[in-house]
Amino acid sequence: MAKCEDCGAEIETGKTCRNCSTVKQSSAPLPVGPSYVTEEKPAPEAGAPSAAPVQRMGIVEEFILFLRENKAYWLAPIIIVLLLMVLLVVAGGTGAAPFIYTLF
Repeated sequence: MAKCEDCGAEIETGKTCRNCSTVKQSSAPLPVGPSYVTEEKPAPEAGAPSAAPVQRMGIVEEFILFLRENKAYWLAPIIIVLLLMVLLVVAGGTGAAPFIYTLF
């Protein structure tokens, strides 16, 4: 138990004082030495299999994985309609424009 520096009430280390809402911090120094030293990994032995290279996903593959994991299937029709609208706008400026205008 320690005394609160603001009001003098007795509180436990790391707990909040009920009277003035201050938190009693630990006065112990941070550990220094081997606990913060990282150990070096040993060199792989000759003939040992090396780690497989990490293959990056494409944006479409990652988006489909996102839809599956988050069960956000309702986003798929919105994205498809937006892509179709973009396709119509792009195709409207090409030689296919007369054929697109006949659809509407």
